[in-house]
Amino acid sequence: MFSKVKYLFLYLYEASERMEEKSAEIAQHHQERMEAFRLEHKEMETKAKEKFSEMRRETKDQVSTQVRNIVGELGLATRTELDEIKDLVGDISKKLDKLDKK
Repeated sequence: MFSKVKYLFLYLYEASERMEEKSAEIAQHHQERMEAFRLEHKEMETKAKEKFSEMRRETKDQVSTQVRNIVGELGLATRTELDEIKDLVGDISKKLDKLDKK
Protein backbone atom coordinates (compact mmCIF):
# COMPACT_ATOMS: atom_id res chain seq x y z
CA MET A 1 0.00 0.00 0.00
CA PHE A 2 2.80 2.37 0.93
CA SER A 3 4.53 1.78 -2.42
CA LYS A 4 1.33 2.56 -4.33
CA VAL A 5 0.93 5.85 -2.44
CA LYS A 6 4.61 6.53 -3.03
CA TYR A 7 4.19 5.98 -6.80
CA LEU A 8 1.07 8.11 -6.79
CA PHE A 9 2.93 11.02 -5.19
CA LEU A 10 5.86 10.56 -7.57
CA TYR A 11 3.44 10.58 -10.48
CA LEU A 12 1.73 13.71 -9.16
CA TYR A 13 5.10 15.39 -8.58
CA GLU A 14 6.21 14.58 -12.13
CA ALA A 15 2.88 15.82 -13.50
CA SER A 16 3.21 19.07 -11.57
CA GLU A 17 6.74 19.59 -12.96
CA ARG A 18 5.46 19.00 -16.48
CA MET A 19 2.62 21.42 -15.86
CA GLU A 20 5.07 24.06 -14.63
CA GLU A 21 7.23 23.57 -17.73
CA LYS A 22 4.21 23.71 -19.99
CA SER A 23 2.86 26.83 -18.27
CA ALA A 24 6.28 28.50 -18.62
CA GLU A 25 6.30 27.62 -22.34
CA ILE A 26 2.78 28.96 -22.75
CA ALA A 27 3.68 32.15 -20.88
CA GLN A 28 6.77 32.59 -23.08
CA HIS A 29 4.75 32.01 -26.23
CA HIS A 30 2.05 34.40 -25.02
CA GLN A 31 4.63 37.09 -24.27
CA GLU A 32 6.17 36.71 -27.75
CA ARG A 33 2.75 36.94 -29.38
CA MET A 34 1.88 40.03 -27.34
CA GLU A 35 5.13 41.74 -28.35
CA ALA A 36 4.45 40.93 -31.99
CA PHE A 37 0.89 42.20 -31.60
CA ARG A 38 2.06 45.45 -29.99
CA LEU A 39 4.56 46.05 -32.80
CA GLU A 40 1.94 45.33 -35.44
CA HIS A 41 -0.56 47.54 -33.63
CA LYS A 42 1.91 50.44 -33.52
CA GLU A 43 2.69 50.01 -37.21
CA MET A 44 -1.00 49.96 -38.10
CA GLU A 45 -1.65 52.99 -35.89
CA THR A 46 1.18 54.89 -37.59
CA LYS A 47 -0.11 53.93 -41.03
CA ALA A 48 -3.64 54.97 -40.07
CA LYS A 49 -2.42 58.35 -38.79
CA GLU A 50 -0.44 58.93 -41.99
CA LYS A 51 -3.42 57.92 -44.12
CA PHE A 52 -5.73 60.17 -42.09
CA SER A 53 -3.42 63.17 -42.40
CA GLU A 54 -3.02 62.53 -46.14
CA MET A 55 -6.79 62.30 -46.61
CA ARG A 56 -7.20 65.45 -44.53
CA ARG A 57 -4.69 67.34 -46.68
CA GLU A 58 -6.34 66.13 -49.88
CA THR A 59 -9.79 67.10 -48.63
CA LYS A 60 -8.55 70.50 -47.52
CA ASP A 61 -6.96 71.08 -50.93
CA GLN A 62 -10.13 69.99 -52.72
CA VAL A 63 -12.32 72.22 -50.58
CA SER A 64 -10.08 75.24 -51.02
CA THR A 65 -9.98 74.67 -54.79
CA GLN A 66 -13.76 74.37 -54.96
CA VAL A 67 -14.23 77.51 -52.84
CA ARG A 68 -11.85 79.43 -55.09
CA ASN A 69 -13.76 78.22 -58.15
CA ILE A 70 -17.12 79.21 -56.68
CA VAL A 71 -15.82 82.61 -55.60
CA GLY A 72 -14.39 83.11 -59.09
CA GLU A 73 -17.67 82.11 -60.74
CA LEU A 74 -19.71 84.41 -58.52
CA GLY A 75 -17.36 87.31 -59.15
CA LEU A 76 -16.57 87.88 -55.48
CA ALA A 77 -13.25 89.43 -54.62
CA THR A 78 -10.80 87.65 -52.38
CA ARG A 79 -8.96 89.33 -49.52
CA THR A 80 -5.76 89.69 -51.56
CA GLU A 81 -7.69 91.26 -54.41
CA LEU A 82 -9.37 93.68 -51.98
CA ASP A 83 -6.00 94.61 -50.51
CA GLU A 84 -4.66 95.28 -53.98
CA ILE A 85 -7.69 97.45 -54.77
CA LYS A 86 -7.21 99.40 -51.51
CA ASP A 87 -3.57 100.02 -52.42
CA LEU A 88 -4.54 101.20 -55.91
CA VAL A 89 -7.26 103.48 -54.54
CA GLY A 90 -4.77 104.88 -52.03
CA ASP A 91 -2.26 105.56 -54.81
CA ILE A 92 -4.91 107.26 -56.93
CA SER A 93 -6.07 109.43 -54.03
CA LYS A 94 -2.45 110.51 -53.38
CA LYS A 95 -2.04 111.44 -57.03
CA LEU A 96 -5.33 113.36 -56.98
CA ASP A 97 -4.22 115.20 -53.84
CA LYS A 98 -0.99 116.19 -55.60
CA LEU A 99 -2.92 117.40 -58.63
CA ASP A 100 -5.34 119.31 -56.42
CA LYS A 101 -2.47 121.13 -54.70
CA LYS A 102 -1.05 122.36 -58.02
